[in-house]
Amino acid sequence: LSFPLLTAIGEDFNFDSMHSLSSISISSLQYIGGNIILNNMRKLSSMNFPILTSLGGITLSNSSGQMNALSTLTFPELLTVNGTIDLSFGSSAPGSFIPLTSIDAPLLNTVSCLSVTVTNFNRLIFPSLTSVAGNFIVNTNPLFKTLSSPSLLDIGGNLRYGGAVLSAVNFGSLSTIGGELNISDRKDTSATLTTSPFLSAIEFPSLVYAGRIILPDSTESLRTSRIVFSSLREAGNITIKALLELSALNLNSLTTVTGSLTLQDQPKLRRYTFPALTSVNSFIMTGSTNISGINFPSLVSGQISLSIATSNLPAVTFPSLVHSDSITISLPTRLNRASFPLLQGSGQLAISNGGPLTAINLN
Repeated sequence: LSFPLLTAIGEDFNFDSMHSLSSISISSLQYIGGNIILNNMRKLSSMNFPILTSLGGITLSNSSGQMNALSTLTFPELLTVNGTIDLSFGSSAPGSFIPLTSIDAPLLNTVSCLSVTVTNFNRLIFPSLTSVAGNFIVNTNPLFKTLSSPSLLDIGGNLRYGGAVLSAVNFGSLSTIGGELNISDRKDTSATLTTSPFLSAIEFPSLVYAGRIILPDSTESLRTSRIVFSSLREAGNITIKALLELSALNLNSLTTVTGSLTLQDQPKLRRYTFPALTSVNSFIMTGSTNISGINFPSLVSGQISLSIATSNLPAVTFPSLVHSDSITISLPTRLNRASFPLLQGSGQLAISNGGPLTAINLN
């Protein structure tokens, strides 16, 4: 199918169940006001839009399990997608095979939303993308290895991604996530899951603000040993739980958490340090850990709840804490000193432990 002189389409470019069509080529097309919509294109193996610069969106669907030939989407000159790139394939037939492995849009700068859930996807690279107005969601099978958007500056909605062998992630310039950062290790029963080095490090060196950070999602586990948010200054909520290999956590620039900061079950992480944090609505630490130090030198206000099964924490000190609605500390052994020298008011102060507590400083 070829339209050699067509330069613009005002609304949708829609093809459905054209089972004999193997290729689409529109060599002069520069603009599509609506969406590229493809559904159940059984033999479609190639699309060619060599000078297309702007379109409304992309929607691929495989509701009857008959879109079995298209392996790559390529848009060499595409700059702007005003709507959504939806590669979730909607209500794909159970067990249907989707051969699509990648989308190449090297010049793409702006997209409203991005959703990728593809059976056979192995990489997603947008080298020029700088802005996603809504969500950036990638949830694929254990073949997915590379996710890279090195020029991306801001995401207005959520950033969610995962995959059992995902090992290369680059969001080196990302400074703002308006919604939620959510990273998960998709469950799989194959040997690949237990042997692959899935995300040994989670690094967002330029991130300044996030509405919410959840690591990991749900009950899934990550084999991550290092988390770096070295520029993060403010977040709505931060939850880090059950990262069994985590040994280093960098939140050194964090000053404000408007909601809760929750840390749970990091058996290899020995010390928590938040040197710049001044305000948190609630700080919650629970679980069995080997923690030997908690350092909040600048924290002025926040609710505090510590319930830790550890024998390595001799002292709990919050040297700058002035106000807290509630302080609850429960440790089984060894704690011998609790210090809140500047505390002026607390709705509740409860300390319980099975060790030799000898001093409480409330000067």
